[in-house]
Amino acid sequence: MNLNKDLIGVLSAPSGAASIVKRKLNKEGINASTAAHKMGINPSTLSRFFNGTDLSISLAAKLSHHFGFDIEMLFNLEALKKIHAAKKLNID
Repeated sequence: MNLNKDLIGVLSAPSGAASIVKRKLNKEGINASTAAHKMGINPSTLSRFFNGTDLSISLAAKLSHHFGFDIEMLFNLEALKKIHAAKKLNID
């Protein structure tokens, strides 16, 4: 029995940093447009991140500075998401 293969589809896939960022902003009552403005970025940049674009170094630094996110945690979440996607490709 290969435990990794058996668990795929049972456990939810890692969602990456975007879901954590969205959740925290929502909890604080901050919408994406306001957050983008506070960080000095175009709202479309934040929207693309929320919709699956990779987290950039610059965005991670701004999220850390303006909203207190731990940069290492953000990139670890992104790495877990990519590891999960890669393992799904190697199942067969």
